[in-house]
Amino acid sequence: MSDDCKDKLRIEAYKQCFIAKHHYDILSWSIAGGSLIFVGLIISTILKISLDTYLTTVAIRLIPAILAIAVVQAWHSIYERNRFWGEVANETARDIEREAGINGPGIAFMKGQLDKEIIRKNTDENNKPYKIYGPKTERCSSKSMHKSIEFLRWCLILLILIAVFIPSRFLNLSKSEIVTSAEPAERPTPAKENIQLK
Repeated sequence: MSDDCKDKLRIEAYKQCFIAKHHYDILSWSIAGGSLIFVGLIISTILKISLDTYLTTVAIRLIPAILAIAVVQAWHSIYERNRFWGEVANETARDIEREAGINGPGIAFMKGQLDKEIIRKNTDENNKPYKIYGPKTERCSSKSMHKSIEFLRWCLILLILIAVFIPSRFLNLSKSEIVTSAEPAERPTPAKENIQLK
């Protein structure tokens, strides 16, 4: 293969790295949104289940709860897999940049992630300071988003389990407590006086 063909292949591979990263990022958040909505509906359904005894209620509630926990676990597994493939794409882009000897987006993202900061130069198209603004440092939180996702995962599982074991009387869902009436209550009327006709 000629050097020209290799260069074209590298350029195309470099483009595909960022396309793949964007694809996996969008896919992860789309699945997350759908999973959260689904789990929310399942929790709402669990809370409406109220049977004669507490043990029977818990037993029936466990069926949708297991489904909800399975969805949470599946979402987290897909998130981790997509994050892994995104990192593969990032590292491939960095390898191409290292081979070319350039500080491209891949290496810049890596530096920003490790440094937790970026310096905005605030210069115009001629690389001159814009108005009176000089360089400014923007800092990013040192907390990892992946830890937040893991925390969210366990919070959802805990919320599902709470919904299973919470007694119905605390939710006012017991049938004996629901009062319905098809007819409006009668208004009290003043007592009629007995009038004797002469």
